[in-house]
Amino acid sequence: MTERLADISAHITGVEQLGAVVGAMRGIAAARVQKARGALVAVDGYTAIIAAAIGRALVLAPQDGRDTARPAHRVQILFCAEQGFAGACSEHVLATVDQKAKWFVVGSRGAAWAGEHAITPS
Repeated sequence: MTERLADISAHITGVEQLGAVVGAMRGIAAARVQKARGALVAVDGYTAIIAAAIGRALVLAPQDGRDTARPAHRVQILFCAEQGFAGACSEHVLATVDQKAKWFVVGSRGAAWAGEHAITPS
């Protein structure tokens, strides 16, 4: 009977320790959620800036779809992943490079990847 009581006590202690670990994991997850929500504010601001820039660029395009008398300048802006764990995002972006265009790379990691792919940003 004493052995059974000891086994039950050990089991209870193990469950309590597991509960403490789960509680700590919940706390870490909650902190990460808060940090991500804060980052969304910055992402929204960045999105607005990019949208305004694209809007300004579209105004310069001919409205009837014909070429204009001005010489054509092709520019590509390559938005690459800035953080790790983005999978093959930057590789897919760099695979779209137009060899006749000037390139601008957004993000220091993207610039490093561009160098590895023999792409020299303007």
